[in-house]
Amino acid sequence: MMHLKPVQGRRRGLSVNSISDAQQKAMNNSLDNLQGDLTHVETQWNRILNEKSNPLELALSFLDDTSVGLGHRYHDFKQLKTRIGFDLQEAVNEHFQVLNTNVASYGIAVDSITAAQDNIKELKNQVSESVSNITIEKGSLKELNENVKKQNDIIEALSSIEYLVQLPEKIEDSIRSQDYKKAQTLLARGFLCAANHDLWSLGPLQILKQQLELQEHVLFNTLVEEIHNIIYSKKGPFSSGRDILKDIGLKQDDFTNLENYLYNVANVDVLRDSITMKSPFTVFMQKINEAPFSLKAIITSSGPGNDFQRVFFLLSIINDINKLPTALSILTNRAREELHNIVLKCTEEVRANRPSLLKVAVTPNIDDDLGMSVKDVLAVPVKECFWKIFVKFLIAAQGHRVVFESINKILQSTAVNSYQFGQVWLKILSEIETLLVKYLENPQVTSVQSALNRNISTPTKPGKSNTPLFTLQHNIEDSSAAKRHANELKALLKDLFPGITISATTELGSIYIEEESFEQEEPLVPPTVFNVKMLLEPFLFFCQAASGLIPTEFEGKHITSMTFLTTFMSEQFFPKLDKTLAYLFELRVGSNNPYALEAIEGSKYIFKAAADFRILLKKLLFIMNTTHKFRSRVFDALLELLRKFYRYHLNLFEGLFGTKASNVQKRIISVWLTDDEIMKHEKEFLDGSGTDANAEANLMIRHCANYPNKDGVLHKDDILNTVTLNGVVHFLGTANWILSWLPRLRKVVRTSDDTSNEGNIEMLKIEWCFFESNDWTAIDKLDNLKISMDSQAAARFDEIIEGFSTLHSNLLTAIRFDTRARCIYHIGFMFRSPDAWGFDAGSSELNEHIAALITDLETIENKVRQQQLPEGNTDKVFIGIDSMINKAFLLGMRSVPVINKTGVKRMLKNAKVLQNACQNLVSNPSMIDITASMQFFSLCGSTESDLFQQLEQGKLVISSKNDLKNILRLQFSEEIQHQTRRNSNNPKRINSMPLMKRYDESIKRLESFGRRS
Repeated sequence: MMHLKPVQGRRRGLSVNSISDAQQKAMNNSLDNLQGDLTHVETQWNRILNEKSNPLELALSFLDDTSVGLGHRYHDFKQLKTRIGFDLQEAVNEHFQVLNTNVASYGIAVDSITAAQDNIKELKNQVSESVSNITIEKGSLKELNENVKKQNDIIEALSSIEYLVQLPEKIEDSIRSQDYKKAQTLLARGFLCAANHDLWSLGPLQILKQQLELQEHVLFNTLVEEIHNIIYSKKGPFSSGRDILKDIGLKQDDFTNLENYLYNVANVDVLRDSITMKSPFTVFMQKINEAPFSLKAIITSSGPGNDFQRVFFLLSIINDINKLPTALSILTNRAREELHNIVLKCTEEVRANRPSLLKVAVTPNIDDDLGMSVKDVLAVPVKECFWKIFVKFLIAAQGHRVVFESINKILQSTAVNSYQFGQVWLKILSEIETLLVKYLENPQVTSVQSALNRNISTPTKPGKSNTPLFTLQHNIEDSSAAKRHANELKALLKDLFPGITISATTELGSIYIEEESFEQEEPLVPPTVFNVKMLLEPFLFFCQAASGLIPTEFEGKHITSMTFLTTFMSEQFFPKLDKTLAYLFELRVGSNNPYALEAIEGSKYIFKAAADFRILLKKLLFIMNTTHKFRSRVFDALLELLRKFYRYHLNLFEGLFGTKASNVQKRIISVWLTDDEIMKHEKEFLDGSGTDANAEANLMIRHCANYPNKDGVLHKDDILNTVTLNGVVHFLGTANWILSWLPRLRKVVRTSDDTSNEGNIEMLKIEWCFFESNDWTAIDKLDNLKISMDSQAAARFDEIIEGFSTLHSNLLTAIRFDTRARCIYHIGFMFRSPDAWGFDAGSSELNEHIAALITDLETIENKVRQQQLPEGNTDKVFIGIDSMINKAFLLGMRSVPVINKTGVKRMLKNAKVLQNACQNLVSNPSMIDITASMQFFSLCGSTESDLFQQLEQGKLVISSKNDLKNILRLQFSEEIQHQTRRNSNNPKRINSMPLMKRYDESIKRLESFGRRS
């Protein structure tokens, strides 16, 4: 194989020839053949030829022809050698070019290594020389090295100082351009640079240090202020998909201001708008809960919720300057002030933009207590103002929740979230409550109600105690004595200042009460509970949109917005509504002269208080929307107002007749009104069931036991004077007028027991909505107003109607009693001179007392008819009066000692004229019959035989035995008087006179008839 060696003296060069596919295939085949030879050796000769084989031992084995030698395989071995040599030569021939290249590369590599070794050797010598020079001891080198190091430090310090000097301007520019992150980074680098070189220890740099600290403080304040700007919408609330504030103030073409207002209000959808206003907050909450949420993502993100994301960005910067706890404390402490400033700013905008309208609104109006009308010039701007306030309150609440969530994300559970969201939430609700109370609570209502309460029930004065009310030494924390003193002082304050409220949940650790309060401005419109018309929708909107703002960890610890809404309405609004209605009643009705009159329906007069009440009630029914919706709390308030109206008239009735006074001398009418037996007869008579007029007369005359004697006759004070009578008659007309419209207000509706929609915001809106009237001048035309009520409420409403019906009956009864009292009074006075009926000479004219009685009765009949009472009511006043006249005449005749023919004629004339006069008072003359009295008087002028003849024939109307005896007495009275005068000197002869015997026999004969007395 020596012929394969390259030619001596020839240097190989790199070949650049390309290889064809055939050549490549031949090269691969040659290698495959060679590989096959090697594989054959490994498989067939692996026991003979291996790494440990000795060539000499193999040669000896191939020469050994014995059975243990390898001589028999020597021929195979020679063939293997030839085959491997051939395949190897073929591989070399085929791979000559590659081999040539490798050999050339090897030569170049050898030359390069040789040159490198020479360079290394030279470098080694130079290093050895340098090390030798360095190791030589030279003292100046060490000093020089220290100086160089010191100079380098000075140069670095000067460079740092130069950097720090330039920092304030850069930081200022960054803050001015609102690149707060860059400003924070520059400050951090500046303080780090100064700390590395201890530059603050240099006196001249203290000013620079103070400047940087001031800029850090300015940056912190700027960050905090921008957070406040975002949370409290100081630059205007950020817009959402549908800006509700723009929609409220949107003006349509060809619409008046009122039409625009009504159009925009009608298009307010509280549920939809609350969802829209929650969308930025919802977007932020979705993003902050994503895993890749980071500060870098905040800076580069865009879209809804960017303002809230910027809050996260600003809080992150504050955290980087290590002032996060301070910032959170500021956010918490300033919350109430900032919320109050929202109210002040929004109201100030209205004052600044519409000063002339506010001057007009200041003018007092009788209907100010009923809230503003939609036609009022301030209605639209004031409602827009309330919407703006509640939208900003909502954004503020969302902003504070964003702060809470941002702190959680920034701290990454490394520390407890120290942000007092619950405290801020309570401040928001407290400010809303203050705003609502400011516009819903009229101070005059509170003061008047307190005065009424004091008048109704006089508080008992506490007994004097020898122990001091307050001792300073006992005012220590956690002292029971301190708490007792605080409670005593709180009770004292409530007595001194009616209307003051001190929270019962205050932790009374001491007598001192800490309160965060602000000076309250005058409201834009007069405060009244009916301002809920303007406040309700924005209030509902806030509560609905803020319903999910409380974090889960605070649930159950703090009141939710919807619970706050329902609690406020039930515990504050409706009590204020009750007080306002009581105030309006006192103002419009109670303050009137109760007997002042007002003309209605032409010549009919009623009490002005009742007419004013109906106008007030109509307005209330319209505002409260009672016709179309039954609301139990509103119904309760109106029912209490109606009860006041009823009690007002009931007290007026009791004041007129003194039916409740027990220790006061009562007139006879009051005595009769409190007699249950008499009133039972009256009720049966007025109900149309009929009654015995004679029995009624007997019961009434029973209270005049000595009639007609002087001490039994009624006095002038027992009958109603003209003024009182006019008042009672007009009172009767008023009660009748009330009963003409009050029952028509009754509208019973079905109520659903389904409570699934109680928390629905639209249902709450319907439940509490109040109407806004646009023209009170047309209120009298609203005759279709109703009070919707369920069956249970209707029963309570019917009680009031029943009360007025009873009052009407009692007034009618009182007038009936007055006519009876006048009969007893005038007829009784006619018998005050009993001897006048026995004179032969006497006036044939009508008795003055009977004439006065007729005049009084005709006057009463005229007054009653003027009230235009239902048909038959006037008759009810006079029906049965004949029984009382008969009773008065018959009893009065018992006091007459002697009567002659002239007296009988005069008595008959008085009775006939009185009967005719009374018959003219009623629609049917047959209702009045004084036959008993006239029969009595006729029999008094006849003989005893006529009496017994009529008695036997059953023609007598008189049934009383005493009256029959009295007839007999009067028949004999004139003759007995004459005989008595003739025999006055002999009393024994008087008793034995035939006339006396005849009289005694007549009495015995009368007794034998057995008539009942």
